[in-house]
Amino acid sequence: MRIGLFTYGMNDKLTGIGRYAMQLSYAMRKAASDVEIVLINPYPHSPLTWYQDFPVVSVPSLQRLPAVVVWGPIALERIAARHHLDILHDPCGIAPFLPTQAVRHVVTIHDAIPLIYPQLNPWLGRLVFHTGVPWSRSTTAKVITDSLSAQADLAEYARIPKSHIMVIYPGVDVLDPDEVTSLRQAACPPGLLESMGEPYFLYVGAINPRKNVARIIEAVKMLQEQYGRTRLIIVGPDKPSGIPVNSDVVQYIGYVDQKTLDFLYVHASAVLVPSLYEGFGFPALEAMARHTVAIVSNVSSLPEVTRDGAMHVDPHSTKAWVTAMHSVLIDQELREGMARRGYSVAQTFTWEKAARDTIALYRQVLLGQSAREESS
Repeated sequence: MRIGLFTYGMNDKLTGIGRYAMQLSYAMRKAASDVEIVLINPYPHSPLTWYQDFPVVSVPSLQRLPAVVVWGPIALERIAARHHLDILHDPCGIAPFLPTQAVRHVVTIHDAIPLIYPQLNPWLGRLVFHTGVPWSRSTTAKVITDSLSAQADLAEYARIPKSHIMVIYPGVDVLDPDEVTSLRQAACPPGLLESMGEPYFLYVGAINPRKNVARIIEAVKMLQEQYGRTRLIIVGPDKPSGIPVNSDVVQYIGYVDQKTLDFLYVHASAVLVPSLYEGFGFPALEAMARHTVAIVSNVSSLPEVTRDGAMHVDPHSTKAWVTAMHSVLIDQELREGMARRGYSVAQTFTWEKAARDTIALYRQVLLGQSAREESS
């Protein structure tokens, strides 16, 4: 099987979708010797070693979303024919496909956010989701999504039949106990934190209204006023606008590498995921996989994914966030118990299983195509 993985938006600093695609590709190569992954790469000058570890087809003309939408469907079909690909897989949810049978199409649509919260997305993103995503019921052999919650939302808002959507949970890299201990004993990287002597809560991700970061900033302010010194550390790709950073309450660090992020995870009192909607919620699982407490919203996929391994809080109640954070700070037994349960839950999300399930879906898709060809 030759699989073409379209890596739009995955140039240098990978966000959640990029990390999903990269981790899945390595895991699939390891899981099955008869599967060859070809990266369809719009970024020929990317510094990522990922593009050196796999066969690559360079398509610099598809670096921008308008080109992907207009030219992508034809370009990808030509690439598939020229390189004898059996399946084209778009892991970033655009689904830039023609309704042809020459090559089978698979798309991973991680959530239905642009359909549920259209006001929070730029017009071009809304256009893609209102066209390519609903059309994927006829342009793809299968849709993959990250959770049962996302599957239900795609069925409702994109009108994709549930039978056409396969839930395959992504994996998470779990640190072993020795690695966690080593990080806890390590010195803070120079210039990273203003002070290591104060407890802090950690937020990892973008800053936009759906992420509800203003809620936890308000909660940390109240926590300081009522119970004393603590702060919020924000790690993310974009500097928040309208939010005071590097203050007594909030310290913005920006984008960091995985080793630095692991250090921040294990030293945090808890990782906060206050989102109003998530299709999966990688930061919660990553925290749990590092034996750190996760406090998450009790909506969308977050309770499904974290199960009893995280604290679930009403995303609309500042008081509830203050109460949860305070209990983590003062109750060592609660903190250690939550960390143990979270670690156990995180261990069930493996890239090996995600790869096996994805490859099984590929085989199912190709088997269905063979059956149709024989019957015709």
